[in-house]
Amino acid sequence: MQPITIQPKPLLNLIYDTIKAPVTYWDSRGNTAYTHLSRHTTQTLQLAATLQSIHAKTVESPSIHLTNTSLPIHFLSIPLQEGSSSIGTIIIGPILFSPLQKEELHAYLNESHNNYDHEPFLNIVGSIPIIQQTDLINFGRLVYYLLYAKEVDATDIIEGQLSVPFLNAATQPHIELFKRRQDSHYHHDLLYEKEILHAIKEGNKELFLEKAGTPPSSGHFGILSKKSYLRGRKNLAISFVTLATRAAIEGGLPTELAYTLSDLFIQTIEEITEPHKVDTYRLEAGLQFIEHVSTNRKLNYSRYVNQCLNYIFTHLYENISLSKLATITGTSTVYLSSLFKKEVGMSLSRYIQQERVEEAKKLITLTEHSLSDICVMLNFHDQSYFTKVFKKITGMTPKQYRDRT
Repeated sequence: MQPITIQPKPLLNLIYDTIKAPVTYWDSRGNTAYTHLSRHTTQTLQLAATLQSIHAKTVESPSIHLTNTSLPIHFLSIPLQEGSSSIGTIIIGPILFSPLQKEELHAYLNESHNNYDHEPFLNIVGSIPIIQQTDLINFGRLVYYLLYAKEVDATDIIEGQLSVPFLNAATQPHIELFKRRQDSHYHHDLLYEKEILHAIKEGNKELFLEKAGTPPSSGHFGILSKKSYLRGRKNLAISFVTLATRAAIEGGLPTELAYTLSDLFIQTIEEITEPHKVDTYRLEAGLQFIEHVSTNRKLNYSRYVNQCLNYIFTHLYENISLSKLATITGTSTVYLSSLFKKEVGMSLSRYIQQERVEEAKKLITLTEHSLSDICVMLNFHDQSYFTKVFKKITGMTPKQYRDRT
Protein backbone atom coordinates (compact mmCIF):
# COMPACT_ATOMS: atom_id res chain seq x y z
CA MET A 1 0.00 0.00 0.00
CA GLN A 2 1.14 3.54 -0.67
CA PRO A 3 1.70 5.87 2.30
CA ILE A 4 -1.29 8.01 3.20
CA THR A 5 -0.84 11.75 2.84
CA ILE A 6 -4.36 12.66 3.93
CA GLN A 7 -5.46 13.52 7.45
CA PRO A 8 -8.14 11.19 8.88
CA LYS A 9 -10.39 13.94 10.30
CA PRO A 10 -10.99 15.78 6.97
CA LEU A 11 -11.48 12.40 5.30
CA LEU A 12 -14.13 11.42 7.85
CA ASN A 13 -15.93 14.73 7.42
CA LEU A 14 -16.01 14.23 3.64
CA ILE A 15 -17.36 10.69 4.05
CA TYR A 16 -20.05 11.92 6.45
CA ASP A 17 -21.03 14.84 4.17
CA THR A 18 -21.26 12.48 1.20
CA ILE A 19 -23.33 9.57 2.55
CA LYS A 20 -24.84 11.12 5.73
CA ALA A 21 -23.91 8.11 7.81
CA PRO A 22 -21.99 7.96 11.12
CA VAL A 23 -18.23 7.62 10.72
CA THR A 24 -15.67 6.77 13.41
CA TYR A 25 -11.87 6.85 13.32
CA TRP A 26 -9.97 4.46 15.59
CA ASP A 27 -6.30 5.32 15.88
CA SER A 28 -3.36 2.91 16.00
CA ARG A 29 -3.60 2.69 19.81
CA GLY A 30 -7.17 1.40 19.60
CA ASN A 31 -8.80 4.62 20.82
CA THR A 32 -11.70 6.52 19.30
CA ALA A 33 -9.89 9.59 17.96
CA TYR A 34 -12.82 11.15 16.08
CA THR A 35 -16.46 10.18 15.52
CA HIS A 36 -19.83 11.40 14.27
CA LEU A 37 -21.55 8.88 16.54
CA SER A 38 -23.17 10.39 19.61
CA ARG A 39 -22.31 8.91 22.99
CA HIS A 40 -26.06 8.39 23.52
CA THR A 41 -26.28 6.20 20.40
CA THR A 42 -23.18 4.22 21.32
CA GLN A 43 -24.41 3.59 24.86
CA THR A 44 -28.04 2.84 23.96
CA LEU A 45 -27.11 0.33 21.25
CA GLN A 46 -24.16 -0.92 23.31
CA LEU A 47 -21.78 -0.51 20.38
CA ALA A 48 -18.44 0.06 22.11
CA ALA A 49 -17.36 -3.59 22.11
CA THR A 50 -18.62 -4.08 18.55
CA LEU A 51 -16.65 -1.12 17.22
CA GLN A 52 -13.52 -2.22 19.05
CA SER A 53 -13.84 -5.72 17.62
CA ILE A 54 -14.27 -4.35 14.08
CA HIS A 55 -11.17 -2.19 14.50
CA ALA A 56 -9.11 -5.16 15.74
CA LYS A 57 -10.31 -7.34 12.87
CA THR A 58 -9.48 -4.69 10.27
CA VAL A 59 -5.98 -4.14 11.69
CA GLU A 60 -5.37 -7.89 11.66
CA SER A 61 -6.62 -8.25 8.08
CA PRO A 62 -6.17 -4.86 6.37
CA SER A 63 -8.90 -4.82 3.76
CA ILE A 64 -12.48 -3.61 3.50
CA HIS A 65 -14.74 -5.51 5.90
CA LEU A 66 -18.53 -5.68 6.03
CA THR A 67 -19.67 -6.60 9.55
CA ASN A 68 -23.11 -7.59 10.83
CA THR A 69 -24.50 -7.58 14.37
CA SER A 70 -27.17 -9.73 16.02
CA LEU A 71 -29.70 -7.12 14.90
CA PRO A 72 -29.37 -6.44 11.14
CA ILE A 73 -27.28 -3.32 11.73
CA HIS A 74 -24.16 -3.17 9.60
CA PHE A 75 -20.74 -1.55 9.55
CA LEU A 76 -18.14 -1.06 6.83
CA SER A 77 -14.52 -0.71 7.91
CA ILE A 78 -11.56 0.57 5.88
CA PRO A 79 -7.95 0.27 7.05
CA LEU A 80 -5.64 3.28 7.18
CA GLN A 81 -2.02 2.25 6.60
CA GLU A 82 1.39 3.74 6.06
CA GLY A 83 3.36 1.06 4.30
CA SER A 84 2.70 -2.10 6.27
CA SER A 85 1.95 -0.25 9.53
CA SER A 86 -1.59 0.48 10.69
CA ILE A 87 -2.40 4.06 11.64
CA GLY A 88 -6.05 3.29 12.35
CA THR A 89 -9.44 2.25 10.99
CA ILE A 90 -12.37 4.10 9.47
CA ILE A 91 -15.70 2.55 10.49
CA ILE A 92 -18.89 3.62 8.69
CA GLY A 93 -22.06 2.76 10.60
CA PRO A 94 -24.38 1.76 12.06
CA ILE A 95 -26.26 1.29 8.78
CA LEU A 96 -29.51 -0.45 7.85
CA PHE A 97 -29.84 -2.07 4.44
CA SER A 98 -33.65 -1.89 4.64
CA PRO A 99 -36.21 -0.52 7.12
CA LEU A 100 -36.95 -2.64 10.19
CA GLN A 101 -40.61 -3.12 11.05
CA LYS A 102 -41.84 -2.55 14.58
CA GLU A 103 -42.77 -6.22 14.99
CA GLU A 104 -39.20 -7.23 14.19
CA LEU A 105 -37.72 -4.81 16.71
CA HIS A 106 -40.11 -5.83 19.50
CA ALA A 107 -39.40 -9.52 18.81
CA TYR A 108 -35.67 -8.82 18.97
CA LEU A 109 -35.96 -6.90 22.26
CA ASN A 110 -38.14 -9.62 23.81
CA GLU A 111 -35.49 -12.29 23.29
CA SER A 112 -32.32 -10.22 23.56
CA HIS A 113 -29.92 -11.01 26.39
CA ASN A 114 -28.82 -7.36 26.43
CA ASN A 115 -30.58 -5.08 28.90
CA TYR A 116 -31.75 -2.46 26.40
CA ASP A 117 -33.84 0.54 27.41
CA HIS A 118 -36.70 -0.14 24.96
CA GLU A 119 -37.98 3.34 24.12
CA PRO A 120 -34.59 4.98 23.43
CA PHE A 121 -33.51 1.85 21.57
CA LEU A 122 -36.52 1.98 19.25
CA ASN A 123 -36.06 5.71 18.64
CA ILE A 124 -32.38 5.38 17.77
CA VAL A 125 -32.81 2.36 15.50
CA GLY A 126 -35.54 4.30 13.72
CA SER A 127 -33.06 7.09 12.98
CA ILE A 128 -30.27 4.90 11.58
CA PRO A 129 -29.60 5.78 7.92
CA ILE A 130 -30.67 3.27 5.28
CA ILE A 131 -28.16 2.55 2.52
CA GLN A 132 -28.36 -0.34 0.09
CA GLN A 133 -25.64 -2.91 0.61
CA THR A 134 -24.24 -2.54 -2.91
CA ASP A 135 -24.08 1.27 -2.55
CA LEU A 136 -22.26 1.04 0.79
CA ILE A 137 -19.78 -1.50 -0.55
CA ASN A 138 -19.11 0.49 -3.71
CA PHE A 139 -18.56 3.66 -1.67
CA GLY A 140 -16.04 1.79 0.48
CA ARG A 141 -14.30 0.53 -2.65
CA LEU A 142 -14.09 4.11 -3.94
CA VAL A 143 -12.52 5.40 -0.73
CA TYR A 144 -10.07 2.49 -0.71
CA TYR A 145 -9.10 3.15 -4.32
CA LEU A 146 -8.55 6.86 -3.68
CA LEU A 147 -6.31 5.99 -0.74
CA TYR A 148 -4.29 3.16 -2.26
CA ALA A 149 -4.95 3.20 -6.03
CA LYS A 150 -5.99 -0.44 -5.67
CA GLU A 151 -9.30 -2.02 -6.65
CA VAL A 152 -11.21 -4.35 -4.33
CA ASP A 153 -13.77 -6.71 -5.86
CA ALA A 154 -17.26 -6.30 -4.38
CA THR A 155 -17.69 -10.07 -4.43
CA ASP A 156 -14.66 -10.48 -2.18
CA ILE A 157 -16.18 -8.11 0.38
CA ILE A 158 -19.53 -9.91 0.41
CA GLU A 159 -17.93 -13.34 0.57
CA GLY A 160 -15.54 -12.13 3.25
CA GLN A 161 -18.59 -11.30 5.30
CA LEU A 162 -19.86 -14.85 4.81
CA SER A 163 -16.69 -16.34 6.27
CA VAL A 164 -17.15 -14.48 9.57
CA PRO A 165 -18.43 -16.47 12.27
CA PHE A 166 -36.50 -14.54 11.01
CA LEU A 167 -46.00 -17.80 10.95
CA ASN A 168 -48.30 -17.42 13.03
CA ALA A 169 -51.00 -17.16 10.36
CA ALA A 170 -53.56 -14.45 10.99
CA THR A 171 -56.89 -16.01 11.90
CA GLN A 172 -58.57 -13.40 9.74
CA PRO A 173 -56.34 -12.67 6.68
CA HIS A 174 -58.43 -9.75 5.50
CA ILE A 175 -57.88 -7.97 8.83
CA GLU A 176 -54.13 -8.51 8.58
CA LEU A 177 -54.15 -7.14 5.01
CA PHE A 178 -56.15 -4.14 6.18
CA LYS A 179 -53.49 -3.40 8.81
CA ARG A 180 -50.74 -3.68 6.22
CA ARG A 181 -52.56 -1.26 3.93
CA GLN A 182 -52.92 1.25 6.74
CA ASP A 183 -49.23 0.98 7.63
CA SER A 184 -48.10 0.75 3.97
CA HIS A 185 -46.31 -2.52 4.78
CA TYR A 186 -46.57 -5.00 1.93
CA HIS A 187 -44.68 -8.13 1.00
CA HIS A 188 -41.72 -7.71 -1.32
CA ASP A 189 -42.30 -7.51 -5.08
CA LEU A 190 -42.48 -10.93 -6.79
CA LEU A 191 -40.04 -9.63 -9.42
CA TYR A 192 -37.35 -9.36 -6.73
CA GLU A 193 -37.81 -13.02 -5.84
CA LYS A 194 -37.84 -14.10 -9.48
CA GLU A 195 -34.55 -12.37 -10.20
CA ILE A 196 -32.78 -14.09 -7.31
CA LEU A 197 -34.15 -17.53 -8.19
CA HIS A 198 -33.27 -16.95 -11.85
CA ALA A 199 -29.65 -16.35 -10.82
CA ILE A 200 -29.61 -19.69 -8.97
CA LYS A 201 -31.19 -21.52 -11.91
CA GLU A 202 -28.55 -20.08 -14.25
CA GLY A 203 -25.65 -20.70 -11.85
CA ASN A 204 -24.86 -16.98 -12.00
CA LYS A 205 -22.93 -16.02 -8.86
CA GLU A 206 -22.40 -12.33 -9.74
CA LEU A 207 -26.09 -11.74 -10.49
CA PHE A 208 -27.11 -13.52 -7.28
CA LEU A 209 -24.82 -11.41 -5.11
CA GLU A 210 -26.00 -8.24 -6.87
CA LYS A 211 -29.69 -9.02 -6.32
CA ALA A 212 -29.55 -10.80 -2.95
CA GLY A 213 -27.31 -8.07 -1.55
CA THR A 214 -29.92 -5.39 -2.26
CA PRO A 215 -33.28 -5.16 -0.47
CA PRO A 216 -36.45 -5.21 -2.60
CA SER A 217 -37.28 -1.84 -4.19
CA SER A 218 -40.82 -2.04 -2.79
CA GLY A 219 -42.45 -3.86 0.09
CA HIS A 220 -40.88 -5.78 2.96
CA PHE A 221 -40.06 -9.35 3.84
CA GLY A 222 -42.92 -10.95 5.75
CA ILE A 223 -42.90 -11.18 9.54
CA LEU A 224 -42.80 -14.93 10.10
CA SER A 225 -42.76 -14.82 13.90
CA LYS A 226 -44.13 -12.06 16.11
CA LYS A 227 -42.65 -13.51 19.29
CA SER A 228 -39.14 -14.43 18.26
CA TYR A 229 -36.90 -12.41 15.94
CA LEU A 230 -34.52 -15.37 15.58
CA ARG A 231 -37.38 -17.77 14.72
CA GLY A 232 -38.66 -15.30 12.13
CA ARG A 233 -35.27 -15.08 10.42
CA LYS A 234 -34.98 -18.88 10.44
CA ASN A 235 -38.41 -19.25 8.85
CA LEU A 236 -37.46 -16.78 6.11
CA ALA A 237 -34.22 -18.65 5.48
CA ILE A 238 -35.99 -22.03 5.31
CA SER A 239 -38.54 -20.61 2.86
CA PHE A 240 -35.68 -19.33 0.73
CA VAL A 241 -33.92 -22.72 0.74
CA THR A 242 -37.16 -24.40 -0.40
CA LEU A 243 -37.51 -22.04 -3.37
CA ALA A 244 -33.79 -22.17 -4.16
CA THR A 245 -33.92 -25.98 -4.23
CA ARG A 246 -36.57 -25.90 -6.95
CA ALA A 247 -34.62 -23.27 -8.92
CA ALA A 248 -31.46 -25.39 -8.75
CA ILE A 249 -33.37 -28.46 -10.01
CA GLU A 250 -34.74 -26.36 -12.88
CA GLY A 251 -31.14 -25.37 -13.57
CA GLY A 252 -30.18 -28.99 -14.08
CA LEU A 253 -29.01 -30.05 -10.63
CA PRO A 254 -29.93 -33.70 -9.98
CA THR A 255 -33.04 -33.90 -7.81
CA GLU A 256 -31.55 -36.13 -5.13
CA LEU A 257 -28.50 -33.91 -4.74
CA ALA A 258 -30.66 -30.78 -4.55
CA TYR A 259 -32.92 -32.22 -1.84
CA THR A 260 -29.93 -33.53 0.12
CA LEU A 261 -28.39 -30.06 0.09
CA SER A 262 -31.74 -28.61 1.14
CA ASP A 263 -31.95 -30.95 4.14
CA LEU A 264 -28.42 -30.07 5.23
CA PHE A 265 -28.99 -26.33 4.85
CA ILE A 266 -32.21 -26.41 6.88
CA GLN A 267 -30.58 -28.51 9.60
CA THR A 268 -27.76 -25.98 9.85
CA ILE A 269 -30.20 -23.05 9.94
CA GLU A 270 -32.03 -24.64 12.86
CA GLU A 271 -28.78 -24.90 14.82
CA ILE A 272 -27.80 -21.21 14.43
CA THR A 273 -28.37 -19.10 17.54
CA GLU A 274 -27.79 -15.56 16.24
CA PRO A 275 -30.17 -13.80 13.79
CA HIS A 276 -27.50 -12.10 11.68
CA LYS A 277 -25.75 -15.44 11.15
CA VAL A 278 -29.02 -16.87 9.82
CA ASP A 279 -29.14 -14.09 7.20
CA THR A 280 -25.50 -14.67 6.35
CA TYR A 281 -26.01 -18.43 6.00
CA ARG A 282 -29.03 -17.86 3.75
CA LEU A 283 -26.73 -16.14 1.27
CA GLU A 284 -24.14 -18.87 1.67
CA ALA A 285 -26.76 -21.54 0.90
CA GLY A 286 -27.67 -19.68 -2.27
CA LEU A 287 -24.03 -19.56 -3.32
CA GLN A 288 -23.65 -23.28 -2.64
CA PHE A 289 -26.63 -24.06 -4.90
CA ILE A 290 -25.13 -21.84 -7.61
CA GLU A 291 -21.75 -23.54 -7.38
CA HIS A 292 -23.34 -26.99 -7.75
CA VAL A 293 -25.52 -25.88 -10.69
CA SER A 294 -22.52 -24.34 -12.44
CA THR A 295 -20.27 -27.35 -11.80
CA ASN A 296 -22.95 -29.80 -12.93
CA ARG A 297 -23.36 -27.99 -16.23
CA LYS A 298 -19.63 -27.99 -16.93
CA LEU A 299 -19.11 -31.65 -16.04
CA ASN A 300 -21.65 -32.91 -18.54
CA TYR A 301 -19.90 -31.64 -21.67
CA SER A 302 -16.51 -31.69 -23.36
CA ARG A 303 -14.18 -28.70 -23.31
CA TYR A 304 -15.16 -27.55 -26.82
CA VAL A 305 -18.89 -27.71 -26.06
CA ASN A 306 -18.39 -25.88 -22.76
CA GLN A 307 -16.51 -23.17 -24.64
CA CYS A 308 -19.49 -22.81 -26.97
CA LEU A 309 -22.00 -22.75 -24.12
CA ASN A 310 -20.01 -20.09 -22.25
CA TYR A 311 -19.64 -17.95 -25.37
CA ILE A 312 -23.34 -18.20 -26.21
CA PHE A 313 -24.24 -17.34 -22.61
CA THR A 314 -22.12 -14.18 -22.56
CA HIS A 315 -22.77 -13.05 -26.17
CA LEU A 316 -26.45 -13.92 -26.54
CA TYR A 317 -27.32 -10.39 -27.66
CA GLU A 318 -24.72 -10.51 -30.43
CA ASN A 319 -24.60 -12.25 -33.79
CA ILE A 320 -23.33 -15.81 -33.15
CA SER A 321 -22.26 -18.03 -36.04
CA LEU A 322 -20.94 -21.57 -36.29
CA SER A 323 -17.78 -20.29 -37.97
CA LYS A 324 -17.18 -17.86 -35.11
CA LEU A 325 -17.52 -20.65 -32.55
CA ALA A 326 -15.25 -22.90 -34.56
CA THR A 327 -12.58 -20.18 -34.58
CA ILE A 328 -12.88 -19.70 -30.82
CA THR A 329 -12.60 -23.43 -30.11
CA GLY A 330 -9.92 -24.05 -32.73
CA THR A 331 -11.96 -26.75 -34.47
CA SER A 332 -13.59 -27.16 -37.85
CA THR A 333 -17.24 -26.22 -38.38
CA VAL A 334 -18.12 -29.79 -39.39
CA TYR A 335 -16.49 -31.34 -36.31
CA LEU A 336 -17.90 -28.78 -33.88
CA SER A 337 -21.41 -29.04 -35.30
CA SER A 338 -21.36 -32.83 -35.03
CA LEU A 339 -19.85 -32.83 -31.52
CA PHE A 340 -22.32 -30.24 -30.21
CA LYS A 341 -25.35 -32.12 -31.53
CA LYS A 342 -24.04 -35.41 -30.14
CA GLU A 343 -23.48 -34.04 -26.61
CA VAL A 344 -26.29 -31.48 -26.27
CA GLY A 345 -28.90 -33.33 -28.29
CA MET A 346 -29.69 -30.50 -30.69
CA SER A 347 -27.95 -28.45 -33.35
CA LEU A 348 -26.04 -25.29 -32.47
CA SER A 349 -28.53 -23.08 -34.31
CA ARG A 350 -31.44 -24.74 -32.49
CA TYR A 351 -29.69 -24.27 -29.14
CA ILE A 352 -29.02 -20.57 -29.84
CA GLN A 353 -32.66 -20.10 -30.85
CA GLN A 354 -33.80 -21.84 -27.67
CA GLU A 355 -31.56 -19.70 -25.46
CA ARG A 356 -32.74 -16.50 -27.16
CA VAL A 357 -36.36 -17.50 -26.70
CA GLU A 358 -35.67 -18.19 -23.01
CA GLU A 359 -34.05 -14.77 -22.74
CA ALA A 360 -37.00 -13.21 -24.58
CA LYS A 361 -39.38 -14.82 -22.06
CA LYS A 362 -37.44 -13.19 -19.23
CA LEU A 363 -37.43 -9.80 -20.96
CA ILE A 364 -41.19 -10.09 -21.59
CA THR A 365 -41.83 -11.03 -17.96
CA LEU A 366 -39.32 -8.85 -16.13
CA THR A 367 -39.08 -5.67 -18.25
CA GLU A 368 -41.26 -3.14 -20.07
CA HIS A 369 -39.47 -3.55 -23.42
CA SER A 370 -41.76 -3.74 -26.45
CA LEU A 371 -41.83 -7.00 -28.40
CA SER A 372 -40.21 -5.26 -31.39
CA ASP A 373 -37.38 -4.01 -29.17
CA ILE A 374 -36.82 -7.50 -27.77
CA CYS A 375 -36.74 -8.88 -31.31
CA VAL A 376 -33.98 -6.43 -32.28
CA MET A 377 -32.05 -6.85 -29.02
CA LEU A 378 -31.80 -10.62 -29.48
CA ASN A 379 -30.74 -10.45 -33.13
CA PHE A 380 -33.80 -12.00 -34.74
CA HIS A 381 -34.00 -11.10 -38.44
CA ASP A 382 -37.45 -9.55 -38.18
CA GLN A 383 -40.52 -9.68 -35.94
CA SER A 384 -42.25 -12.28 -38.12
CA TYR A 385 -39.29 -14.64 -37.75
CA PHE A 386 -39.10 -13.89 -34.01
CA THR A 387 -42.79 -14.79 -33.63
CA LYS A 388 -42.35 -17.99 -35.67
CA VAL A 389 -39.35 -19.22 -33.63
CA PHE A 390 -40.93 -18.21 -30.31
CA LYS A 391 -44.17 -20.08 -31.10
CA LYS A 392 -42.26 -23.13 -32.35
CA ILE A 393 -40.46 -23.45 -29.01
CA THR A 394 -43.12 -22.28 -26.53
CA GLY A 395 -46.36 -23.12 -28.34
CA MET A 396 -47.56 -19.52 -28.21
CA THR A 397 -46.68 -16.15 -29.74
CA PRO A 398 -44.73 -13.52 -27.81
CA LYS A 399 -47.91 -11.45 -27.44
CA GLN A 400 -49.84 -14.43 -26.08
CA TYR A 401 -47.00 -15.10 -23.64
CA ARG A 402 -47.01 -11.48 -22.43
CA ASP A 403 -50.80 -11.48 -22.05
CA ARG A 404 -50.61 -14.72 -20.06
CA THR A 405 -47.95 -13.44 -17.66
